Amino acid sequence: MATFNTNTLNNDGTLNQAETINNFAQDAMLNNELKSLLSELQTAIGSSQLSQKDKQQAITAVQTLAEVSKKPPEEQKNLVHSTFEYFKQLNNDLDGLPETAVKLGEAVAKIALWFGI
Repeated sequence: MATFNTNTLNNDGTLNQAETINNFAQDAMLNNELKSLLSELQTAIGSSQLSQKDKQQAITAVQTLAEVSKKPPEEQKNLVHSTFEYFKQLNNDLDGLPETAVKLGEAVAKIALWFGI
């Protein structure tokens, strides 16, 4: 199982894309479709105009989703609910950044469908 490094941001606030994608790719327990969706979400986060702090929190939430996906389905819904609530609130806070809000919203919606939420 891959260990996710929460220090995936460069000093300038950009996402260390190679590191995060490699973390997902190396995790044999993750479903391939979910790996792709999580990578898409991390790309949207990394290229967004979010602050460095918000990017780090969002990346941590993505990593939480990856770990939760390994749990039995009956445990997943309760565990992912708060993570999706975080992304919903983050999206609500992005009124001044509509492009970022749309990209994050679309990526999160795909992942929610994967979890059946």
